[in-house]
Amino acid sequence: GPSNTIIDGSQSGAVVTMIWTPSSTLDGFTLTNGTGSFGAGALPLGGGIMCWGSDPILRNLIITENTANAGGGIMCVGNPTIVNTLIINNTAVWGAGMRLENDASPTLINTTFFNNQASNGGGALYCQTGAFPTIYNSIMQSNIPEEIYFYPDDQSSGVRIDYSNITDGELGVSPGSGSNIEYGVHNIMSNPRFVDQSAGNFSLTDYSGCLGAGFDTTIVPATDIDGNPRPN
Repeated sequence: GPSNTIIDGSQSGAVVTMIWTPSSTLDGFTLTNGTGSFGAGALPLGGGIMCWGSDPILRNLIITENTANAGGGIMCVGNPTIVNTLIINNTAVWGAGMRLENDASPTLINTTFFNNQASNGGGALYCQTGAFPTIYNSIMQSNIPEEIYFYPDDQSSGVRIDYSNITDGELGVSPGSGSNIEYGVHNIMSNPRFVDQSAGNFSLTDYSGCLGAGFDTTIVPATDIDGNPRPN
């Protein structure tokens, strides 16, 4: 599993690069210590994953302690499906967890963003130029300076989010003027009560308000990142 299979970027670029890859799968790794690949303007993009023009399945991953100018965890220009993934402790100027642009439309299911820190915006997600993620059964907690940030005056970007736990609820989403925010009625705003996040254990305790608050397992994966059954 991801805790035992680690790809270390050695501070020498993006840990994983997916460029113009129509379909691929990355499953069961920890991606760490990446510093991004150089993009437009010679700025490093995508510390953990550089996903450009690609639609991969990213599953059962821990993306942690990566950095870049944009997209500390993931730089996304494409339509990946991200499932059972932890995006934690990454840093960037814009989009510490993920930066999305140029009509990127990822789907995120059972994904946790925690303690990602961006100096200019988008602790968990930074969206611009038509980016429109769909997010279900996910947690965004303690990301700085806010959970989701939209580039100002961007009329085309947005987010669809439901059955998720967001720090500060809708106040954790910083919309640009004209951004399309579809904030579902099934979202909650509570302490997720991880077992021990300081030790990297992001399982939920029996007292977590997230238990039973998501889609049931006939719709989303029946097991978590560690292969444990999820409650219905």
